[in-house]
Amino acid sequence: MSLPLFGDKLNLDSLVKPESYIDYLKSRGVELPQLPSKVILSMSNRMGQKWIKENLKMESRRAIGLNFAINNDYALVTGLGVGASVHTINLEEMIVLGAREFFLVGIAGALDPELHPGDVVVLDKAYRDEGASRHYLAESEIVKANGEMVEEVSTRLQAEGLLKKVGATWTVDCPYRETRAEVLHFRSRGVLAVEMEASALYAVTESKKLRAVATVVISDVLDPNNWQPHFYHKDLAKTYHSVLTALTR
Repeated sequence: MSLPLFGDKLNLDSLVKPESYIDYLKSRGVELPQLPSKVILSMSNRMGQKWIKENLKMESRRAIGLNFAINNDYALVTGLGVGASVHTINLEEMIVLGAREFFLVGIAGALDPELHPGDVVVLDKAYRDEGASRHYLAESEIVKANGEMVEEVSTRLQAEGLLKKVGATWTVDCPYRETRAEVLHFRSRGVLAVEMEASALYAVTESKKLRAVATVVISDVLDPNNWQPHFYHKDLAKTYHSVLTALTR
């Protein structure tokens, strides 16, 4: 049986709306930021906060469970939840606060044998192996990033000597259920990486006629025979910071 379980759901209005939750918070005296159109999402709180302190020279502002560093041109957000479902909540609330285009920077596991720790990949499409995106868009195997943003980010990263590849990701938010058979399957289809949020990001923004693109730095390798973690690799944090710098210029 496909999702959502209630067949006509995509044509129905939501009962629980993010606007209502934001209004509720305001009615309780909670101070909320007005976000600029451009929002950069740092999926690594640690690396994002370090970049903010070194480059923006400011403390982040806490609201709706997230950390916001806001200047005139963009907001850089850290403290984001991991996985597709919580990602949709974060996105919905930021959209109410003014966000219109999202540049996600995260980490991912490599499926492509040519990718190594510290390599940078722009994700132009995502295979939807999670449930949240199907509550926003009709059933399909993949969902795409905004093409103009893919071109913009790829060009910028290429100019900085950071870009390794542009291509597809496998989004699945059950990392301890990634199997050898699936790694072989998606690798055979030319999928470059595996992560936990991109398909939800693209589905939410497409459904609302907004724009998004995700860029990831390789943090681990899924060889069909084993898993190789490299979360503390010497190039990972340096490259992650360089990607944030490129996207904030």
